[in-house]
Amino acid sequence: MFRSSSPRLYQSNWDSSKRNNKKEGFSSFLERLNNQFFFFLFQECRPLKAKAFNFKLTQEKTSLGLFLRITADPCQLALQSNPFELRQKAQFFIFNFSGKCEIGFAGKESAELGSEAFIFCNSARPLTIKGSQRLDILLALVNEDYLLTHTTYWNRNFEGEVFAEKSPSHKLFASIINTTFKFLHSLPLEEHELVIDGIFSFLRPVFNEKRLLTQVQLTHPLEMLKQRADRIIEVRFKEKNLKLTDIAQELGVSVRYLSEAYKHAGTTALKALMQHRLQRANVMLREGHCRGMSIKEISSRLRVPFSFFQSVQRRIRTNSDGSEDGRDSCLVPFEIKVFSCLNK
Repeated sequence: MFRSSSPRLYQSNWDSSKRNNKKEGFSSFLERLNNQFFFFLFQECRPLKAKAFNFKLTQEKTSLGLFLRITADPCQLALQSNPFELRQKAQFFIFNFSGKCEIGFAGKESAELGSEAFIFCNSARPLTIKGSQRLDILLALVNEDYLLTHTTYWNRNFEGEVFAEKSPSHKLFASIINTTFKFLHSLPLEEHELVIDGIFSFLRPVFNEKRLLTQVQLTHPLEMLKQRADRIIEVRFKEKNLKLTDIAQELGVSVRYLSEAYKHAGTTALKALMQHRLQRANVMLREGHCRGMSIKEISSRLRVPFSFFQSVQRRIRTNSDGSEDGRDSCLVPFEIKVFSCLNK
């Protein structure tokens, strides 16, 4: 997800001491928050109310994304991602642990997060985060492809929507977030990515509920058919022998009518299927538990033609301190190229 110049894994922790004035405390806070992946709009960042300013901050970077656990006195932050440091598209994920938090978007109505509510935001656009009483959040910059393959949903479909329902699935996800970031620091650094890797899989039932509650009303029958077919592909794209006939059979229509639905949208079902497989391959090539797999193994497992992998480099495993481990080196691509044939 990130440019190769930064270390693959790191964790940093800060706990401010009691300070005599809020200016000194808040300046220290912004200094610790600052990183190469976010643009902080300092002219819009400010402390609120407190005579002094204190904070606790943990910054965690893995190949899946950047995670900041922030506890701070009342303040407002303004930020957006730095596209020059990102190899792939990413989204902000904001989870509010306690109290209330206000998320502001440029030119749009702000959203309020209550306790254990969360939201996904477009990382390329400026946003503000305001905690009038206290700021107690998880702020993450997460790979879009990773979110898709672990939740089977395009997170862009839920961009800017507040998830605040207290359903069993929401409570389960919230409890996992709470528990993970309460005890993560006690685990060895090399195990952090394995733990974080599974978190967003628990969003699947939450997204299912949201989809049923806010399903877009489509008027054209071909649009309705394509939406149903897209959902089947999102769920079944990992099946090696999945064919258009299987998708059409599950929908109860002919292959010809299924193809018409995608033609109506200016694409094809095969393109949609291959796009999902390529995105999953892209994630696998960066996940810790897949680092021992070769490109050919991943290509075979996902039924992605080997020719779709552009260039490769040899990556040596490194220890958490950045030194070379020298064991289990494996081939990984600089990037996956979606050939122009997918866009024809």
